[in-house]
Amino acid sequence: MAGGEVFVSDARNGRIQVFDLEGRFLRAFGKPGKGRGELGRPMNLTIQGGELYVPEYMNDRIQVFSTDGAPRRMLGEPGSGPGQLDAPGGVAFTRHGNLLVADFYNQRVQEYNTSRRQFPSNITAGIFGFKEYPLFEAPEAARQVPKVSF
Repeated sequence: MAGGEVFVSDARNGRIQVFDLEGRFLRAFGKPGKGRGELGRPMNLTIQGGELYVPEYMNDRIQVFSTDGAPRRMLGEPGSGPGQLDAPGGVAFTRHGNLLVADFYNQRVQEYNTSRRQFPSNITAGIFGFKEYPLFEAPEAARQVPKVSF
C-alpha cells in the first residue's frame, strides 16, 4: 500500500492491479512476458522508497516499478550463483534498507544491498566535474564461479 492505493500481484494474468482503499479498481500495469515491464508470474510484492519491487517467479528476477507503473530496473538473473535466482517468491526490506529475496528453488534467502553512495553535490563536485555513473556490471563470463579441485 502506498499513497492510499493497494497494489495486488495478479500472478495468473501477469500484471499488477491497483485499487483504492474502498476496493475500487484504479488501474493495472504489466502483461505476461519476459521483456521490460512484462511480468512472469508476479508474486508477493513490496513498496520501498516510492518504488514497487515485484518478484517474478517464472522470469527468475525482481522487477522494480514506479508506483504509477513505469518500469525502472531489474535485479537478478536465472541461476544458482550469488545474485542469481530460481523462482523468487517474495521480497522484503531489512531495517537497513537491504532487499531480502525468498529464492524458492535455490532454497535460500538472498540479501541485496540496494543503496548507492553519491559524492556530495556541492561546489567541489561541480568544479571537478564529478557525475553519477551507472553501476558496474560484470560480463557474463566473469560471473562464472571458478572450479577448484584439491
